[in-house]
Amino acid sequence: DIINTSDWIIEAVLEDLTVKKNLYNKIESTMKNSLIVSSNTSTIPIKQLTAGMSAKFKNNFLITHFFNPPRYLKLLEVVTSNDTNQDLKKNIINFCDIHLGKSVIETKDTPGFIGNRIGIFWIERAAVEALNANLNVEEADAIIMNIFNVPKTGVFGLIDIVGLDLMPAVVDTLLKNIPKTDLYHSIHQKPELFDYMLKNKMIGRKGNGGFYKLIQDNGRKIKHSLNLKTRKYSVSKKAQIDSLKIGTKNLGKFFEQKDEYSKYTWIILSEVLCYVLTIAEEISHNIHSIDAAMRDGFGWNQGPFEIIDKIGPSWFRKKLKNSNINIPVLL
Repeated sequence: DIINTSDWIIEAVLEDLTVKKNLYNKIESTMKNSLIVSSNTSTIPIKQLTAGMSAKFKNNFLITHFFNPPRYLKLLEVVTSNDTNQDLKKNIINFCDIHLGKSVIETKDTPGFIGNRIGIFWIERAAVEALNANLNVEEADAIIMNIFNVPKTGVFGLIDIVGLDLMPAVVDTLLKNIPKTDLYHSIHQKPELFDYMLKNKMIGRKGNGGFYKLIQDNGRKIKHSLNLKTRKYSVSKKAQIDSLKIGTKNLGKFFEQKDEYSKYTWIILSEVLCYVLTIAEEISHNIHSIDAAMRDGFGWNQGPFEIIDKIGPSWFRKKLKNSNINIPVLL
């Protein structure tokens, strides 16, 4: 059997529990006693993946969620169960840390773990509210890039890299498994624009363009961006947001501008940070792991708790109160 010529195999099939379990049953029927099996699932808890499997399979099984593209992103989330062999877990963590150079964090066995539980919420809210605020992709990306200190991809550029086609399965699985009382259920929106783009294979860099597209012009590749209203491409232009220069230095003064940019920023910042504060104890053993997940998995220069420290917990509480937003217990 070819799988038993390896010490460790990683399952990375479709994010569908039935598909994964069918594969596990085939592996279980022939696997050697020492074979390590892990899943690259991004949302499905380990207790669901191993339900009904043999003691040997559970003993040798764990989740190793590599972030895409793994060649560039350092984050590796490791999830184990009470059945997982502890020596096996230590060996995998050490190997991935020392030999693969990964930033390894152990997460609790909850849907989406840490990175995707927060990251998908952040991406969706940033994209949806940009549409609601009638911002263009360059404006939204400039704001996200500066306020969250993320790479130049912003949010729409990030979707293009990951692939819009990968998001529906992740979002659906996440919503199916998180508690019914979770904020994401009440706030989730799937814009019609996304369906249009999926239908036309506008899924990003691996498709017919996405929110951005490189178009050949006289032998040169010129960056174009998608008009979110007309759904047509035009040459990308740098966002002109004068007030954003204030925001990078003093968020308080930036929010005093009360323009469409500061309003958009406050919606995303408040919702994401409040969401993190609400679910922190549920998803992680410590706040350091949450900050590390967002830095190494989504490219934030600062994690959510580091952002709260930067803007000031007291300032954030006061701003939430003045905005009639419920203040999370952790704050």
